[in-house]
Amino acid sequence: MRRRVATAIIALALFLPIIFFDFGGIAVQLLGALLAVVGVYELFRMKGLALLSFEGILSTIGAIVLVLPNNPWFSYLPDTADKLILFYFVVMLLLGVSVISKNMYTIDEAGFPVLVSLYVGVGFQNFVEARATGLLVLLLGLFIVWATDIGAYMIGKKRMVNANYGQKFLQIKRSKEL
Repeated sequence: MRRRVATAIIALALFLPIIFFDFGGIAVQLLGALLAVVGVYELFRMKGLALLSFEGILSTIGAIVLVLPNNPWFSYLPDTADKLILFYFVVMLLLGVSVISKNMYTIDEAGFPVLVSLYVGVGFQNFVEARATGLLVLLLGLFIVWATDIGAYMIGKKRMVNANYGQKFLQIKRSKEL
């Protein structure tokens, strides 16, 4: 717990100035991209996959493409195009490997990196968009996330201390009543 608190204090010391002093939005966008890379890394680590693999790199690129806004990062795209075209290209590369590899890399294995990049990318895309909308919107979102995380941690900790560990809070009877 001490390590978790120390990490949170250090992260907040670096994180809050970037959020409060927008620096033209570029710093928040880069912070969102960096946090997306960390998120992809964490999910790959939980699955036991390497980030520095073909699917890890493509998943990271896909998440970064979703996080960063069109202007100024993808201004080279035609006016009628969107950055989602780049994300679709990454998805097609991942899914194409399952076709080319002759069942050595299955569609199920390709689905995980695609969903990771989509899940993490859209989440941090909303983080960047919330800051572009206003500081209070972003702080409200962060407060909600922090409150639910702390609540889940405290409830989980209380359940471990009690003898109820492993049991549901609300037992459902055969008559479907609580």
